[in-house]
Amino acid sequence: MDAWRIQPGERRRIADITGPGCIKHIWMTLGIPREDYTRRIVLRFYWDDCDEPSVESPIGDFFGLGHGIRKNFVSLPLQMSPQDGKGFNSWWPMPFKSSAIIEVENQGDEAYTHYFYI
Repeated sequence: MDAWRIQPGERRRIADITGPGCIKHIWMTLGIPREDYTRRIVLRFYWDDCDEPSVESPIGDFFGLGHGIRKNFVSLPLQMSPQDGKGFNSWWPMPFKSSAIIEVENQGDEAYTHYFYI
């Protein structure tokens, strides 16, 4: 597990994997200053040395938090427990041939703490 403080406007690479592989599980939780921050933190996934992200999404949307509404739920590919500790889990299999990069960007106006395990 890693934890980083992400400043306003900052983009941070949280995974940089070389060689073939498959991301099978992502766990994240956020020390956010306000509940609307799930719409202000953007995830980007880049596969196989592409310049454009294959996935670009607010973190809440990626983990199934539609419109920023915070409710616990469990499904096959996603699980969230924002009311019981703010844990986000994804089990989408994400294969790649030569590389995988995952970035986060804080588009908000306050710093937050990002905890993650990939």
